[in-house]
Amino acid sequence: LAAGDTRRDEDDFVLRLFEQYGIETEEMGGRNHRLDPEYLSSEDFPWPAEGPMTVTFDRETALSREDLPLLRMDHPLVSATIELLISSETGNAAFLVDPSLPPRSAWITGVFLLECVADRALDVERYLP
Repeated sequence: LAAGDTRRDEDDFVLRLFEQYGIETEEMGGRNHRLDPEYLSSEDFPWPAEGPMTVTFDRETALSREDLPLLRMDHPLVSATIELLISSETGNAAFLVDPSLPPRSAWITGVFLLECVADRALDVERYLP
């Protein structure tokens, strides 16, 4: 837990993930952020409150202030948002440019779900992996 509490890259990932769905983020000092769903772009987004809320990525702050939820990768809001991203059409591909790769190369990853709607009598499953 202690190692995960100091990882700022996870904080940045979660904030960028929320911004993908129109949640405005504003730093309130330290690792506290105000999240505002005013421009929420998806009706399926699992927003738990009415209006904006303030959250923290710092465990000690969350323990001392019960009004600030601690956002980590295992928080239900974060995991539901990741699930929404993966299961929607906006989250089925990734693009990476890595300086350790040869120049002018890229790594592309895609996640696809093959669904075939056909009559059972056709036995389509035998042709699918």
